[in-house]
Amino acid sequence: MFDCDCPPDDCAGRVKRCLDGDRAAGDELARKFTPLVKAVVARVLGPSRREDWDDACQTIFLRLFANLGQWGARCPFCKWLAVVA
Repeated sequence: MFDCDCPPDDCAGRVKRCLDGDRAAGDELARKFTPLVKAVVARVLGPSRREDWDDACQTIFLRLFANLGQWGARCPFCKWLAVVA
């Protein structure tokens, strides 16, 4: 679906720290993957709904953090995120 060159374990440490309650790790994940989330949102909503992009991105990150424990490092994190998004 999307090009992703990160290996499956690239984000494992950040995800574990985030699941352990480390807010900085969550911030790191959000910063790293905001461009991917914005790309998904832009593709799905299209340019005519640009005013909805920020709300959609926020919703996706809320869904991401609510389901973070389901990732399991079986695939690159960015591919899993694109599916969750």
